[in-house]
Amino acid sequence: MACDPDNQQPSEQSVAKVDGFWQGVLPCEDCKGQDWQLRLEDQQYQLVIHQLGEQIISESQIGQFQIEGDRLSLGQDWQFQITQTGLTLLDSQGQLKKSEQNYSLLKRSDAAVQQLQGYYFYYADGHLLFPCDSEQVLPIRGNQQRLELERQFLELGPNERGYFVELFGQYQDKPADEEGWPIQLEVLSNNGLQPNLTCQAPDLEQSWQLTQMADFDLGDAMPDIRFEQGRVTGFSGCNRFFGSYHGRQQQIEMPSLASTRMYCQDNMTIEDQFLKLLKQVDNWQIEEGMLQLLNQQELLMTLQPAANES
Repeated sequence: MACDPDNQQPSEQSVAKVDGFWQGVLPCEDCKGQDWQLRLEDQQYQLVIHQLGEQIISESQIGQFQIEGDRLSLGQDWQFQITQTGLTLLDSQGQLKKSEQNYSLLKRSDAAVQQLQGYYFYYADGHLLFPCDSEQVLPIRGNQQRLELERQFLELGPNERGYFVELFGQYQDKPADEEGWPIQLEVLSNNGLQPNLTCQAPDLEQSWQLTQMADFDLGDAMPDIRFEQGRVTGFSGCNRFFGSYHGRQQQIEMPSLASTRMYCQDNMTIEDQFLKLLKQVDNWQIEEGMLQLLNQQELLMTLQPAANES
């Protein structure tokens, strides 16, 4: 289509119409979707694309945008059709894609989009997110993303702590429901519920060697434990043990630990007590580089970084 050289600059009205923040999850051939986040302002654009999968892979691009009629161009790479309801991504020939899938970005509020990790929990008609990095409890605003989280939760089955999820969302100041929550979260995209993952605790996730456990004389026994991506493994004095752990902030629990079944005459008492106390741990802290595992305020054991971690 020929361009009128006298009409290269978009009108102020056209720019004002598209200025703002746009977002949508578009199809992806080899991932769960692509979360497009596009900010347009004063003929400048900032585009971030998050590829959703077991890990989120991100790419970003900045530059100038152009408007010609109902067409929005981001440099030489992307073209959109401006509609009454959104921005629709066009194919490489500048035509609408022949697909029933969603290729549109919708205009969102100016609230900052954040990447969050935490535990999603569903009960009756309540939808909550317990973020990994805070003590907040966030009610989730109703939309298609919330319906998808609910469906996954019901398929996985009841879980007292909820299921780990990584998502992008916006905080909203309006009450979420009849209970009058002061803040709510609008989920824009999510990676799906991950039953085998947990909130990460970088200070905790390494190998530790036991140095003190109540009044026990450890002698030559050298139990150790390693925390890594929701898994826990270690040596209990005679046998190897393994299992999972769940945590948020300084809270932690190891509900199910299993071990090999060798018999060692000298260290069985220490091993039995070590494994027993691990199942009682509900919080942790690090003091002067030493890991303290506690039950409420009671110190159960102290560990130091293993030799290969120091």
